[in-house]
Amino acid sequence: MNDVRGITNDFNDEERKIQVKGTPLPYTSAPPDYQFSDLDNEGIRPFKTGVLRRNRIRKNIMSIGLSWENISPKTAENILALVDEQTFSVNVYDRTQKKRVNKTMYRSADVTYREEKYVGGYVAFLSFSLIEC
Repeated sequence: MNDVRGITNDFNDEERKIQVKGTPLPYTSAPPDYQFSDLDNEGIRPFKTGVLRRNRIRKNIMSIGLSWENISPKTAENILALVDEQTFSVNVYDRTQKKRVNKTMYRSADVTYREEKYVGGYVAFLSFSLIEC
């Protein structure tokens, strides 16, 4: 699929497939939004130099923004049930390692869920992030 700038968003199945507890999630309406962050402990800033010495504990902690549009409310409920536990296993393509990996993740506290009525019933809109522990 091409967007207005001519950039190709051509994801192969392996890169877009996300499994939670062994169950594949339905493909999202838009490509997943990946973010990689560092986890820092308290840094040290000596008074004499004023230069912060960073104390990085981990790097490349993955979070994945997911969103679905026009799905059935039942599908949205099933997705939310999969990610309702404190933590869970996720099999995903890791762009930093360039391979599929298993990660322990949790669902973001911010979840957006909306239903709209149309002639034949209801459709749901759902979005949240999966964050690596």
